[in-house]
Amino acid sequence: MKLARIAFLSLLACAGTVANAGLLYDRGLPEDNLNNAAGANRSNVAWATYWNYNDTSSYMYGDDFTLNAGTNYDVSKVKMWVVGGADAAFYGNPMSLWGGSLANGAAGVGFLSSTYTTKEVGYIDSSLYQGSSGSYIKIWEVEFDTNWLVAGGDTQLFFLGGQVVNNNGLVYPDYEGYVFTPFLHASNKSLSGSTMQGADDTMYWAGFEGKNLSGIGTWSSLGDGWDKASDFNIQVTGEAVPGPAAVLPFAVGLLAAAKRRRK
Repeated sequence: MKLARIAFLSLLACAGTVANAGLLYDRGLPEDNLNNAAGANRSNVAWATYWNYNDTSSYMYGDDFTLNAGTNYDVSKVKMWVVGGADAAFYGNPMSLWGGSLANGAAGVGFLSSTYTTKEVGYIDSSLYQGSSGSYIKIWEVEFDTNWLVAGGDTQLFFLGGQVVNNNGLVYPDYEGYVFTPFLHASNKSLSGSTMQGADDTMYWAGFEGKNLSGIGTWSSLGDGWDKASDFNIQVTGEAVPGPAAVLPFAVGLLAAAKRRRK
């Protein structure tokens, strides 16, 4: 898993109205090869970042999606899943959704929403996520409300961040002096047994220096924390709308340097 520290204040302005919204994009939770019983074929994993109080730079982690070309879409809901804790606030509260067009690079990424609902869920067989210690950990569905107008065929980035959570309770005693934000659920496309729309074995990071978004880039978990590649799980709900897509993000982030961690 990987973690990042983020304190966000920003604004995204976009147009469009959704009526009778439906599922536009589906890369949901895996259904097969779950947890350690699957051995080398295990498909489920979770990633976040962690950082030290003394660092001045950090990262958010996320992925991308592309809706069908030929029209514009008003995205009303973005659903992801986080792992860990007695409640969904364990690793970061409030959580934040950031995103924007890949074509515009870091300049196109901005704050989208911190309005969301959470629900405790399990896999299709009702099991929970099994962490690296072997213990079972809760899974939380996190569904953000958005008013995100995007152009079909234009690849969109999304990132999950959270406000700093103090680690004085030493949930992870080996990481005293570090803080944690949400562990975002991912899965391997070949082994998950579920619809993995747009999965390409590549994920994204967004880097900050102080309050400034400094860049974006790609990474793969294959050989970098895990023995296989993965993609973050996401479902996008909305409706096709007429007219041009216009997204005007403004973002302020405050983060600290991150290291990768898998749960």
